[in-house]
Amino acid sequence: MMNRLEAYVYGDARARRSGDRISLAVAFGWYVIGVCLKSHGVLFRSILALMVCQAGTTLIYCLQPSQRREARPVERSRRLSIKAALSLAAALVLAALPGPVVEAALIDERLRRILRNPTPRSLGTAAELVSSANSERLLLSSRAIEQLVARRLTFEDVSEAVIQSVNQEAAAHGVAQPVIGLIVWPDSPLGQFVITGLSGEVSHAPAGEASQTTGSLVPPEMVAFMGPIGSRSAPTSSGAAYIRIGFKQGHPTVPLDGLQCKNIMFSGCTVIYSGGPVKLENTGFANCSFVFAKNLTCQKLAALVLSNPSVTFSASDHMASTAER
Repeated sequence: MMNRLEAYVYGDARARRSGDRISLAVAFGWYVIGVCLKSHGVLFRSILALMVCQAGTTLIYCLQPSQRREARPVERSRRLSIKAALSLAAALVLAALPGPVVEAALIDERLRRILRNPTPRSLGTAAELVSSANSERLLLSSRAIEQLVARRLTFEDVSEAVIQSVNQEAAAHGVAQPVIGLIVWPDSPLGQFVITGLSGEVSHAPAGEASQTTGSLVPPEMVAFMGPIGSRSAPTSSGAAYIRIGFKQGHPTVPLDGLQCKNIMFSGCTVIYSGGPVKLENTGFANCSFVFAKNLTCQKLAALVLSNPSVTFSASDHMASTAER
């Protein structure tokens, strides 16, 4: 065995290179797993794994029977220097690896796997992954997030969640249920206009059809609203509790940047959000597709949509500028 050890240390360069490659691969894999699991001391453990693998590959070589004439030994000091340099280089490489980039890539891959066969449980996992990335300030692939959010929501999910929230608030105000809701079918894409549940306060509304459900009017503070941020004055009369905005043709766009919504259900549209100021209160998106910019504010909204059919979310100019850094 001592002869085999001497041959490995001093003469068989091919076996040493093979052992070094195996050790580096194991150490790198250990580092990636540790980053994903957010383990403490991952760098130290990766170096320890490198040393253990080096010792293991050496032992395996020594236990194997000799099959060829041992290579001619080289000078011991030279070999020790090479081994020390390899160990130092491996440690430096592991230390220099961009952990956040690796972790973001691994989360993206998990999201793509979930997208192949989405289930309610796996979509819940996707929401947790996106939330975790947000807490670590990791930027993920927008495409995978957009597709997952679109798969998440049906009209039944959104309608139940939004109306349930409205009914709870109505009960707190002593309003008899069911409550009145508006259904609006615009003929053109949504722009910068105002739709409100207050009678006589619809301004710049798009042409199209509108109807209402039967039920009780709600007090001014509960009345549904959609329009640019800052365009709503304090309501003074009762009105409809929620508004459903749908489209009979095409898949029109709804730009969220600069929009304020309360008790709104969007149905069958393309939602575009770049991370700008927005105020959403009890707002849902049914059978919609999404276009998100690659920033943390968009990821925060996506995580909420993935985990809740009814979303309450607010973003300011400060948040948007911070998310882009």
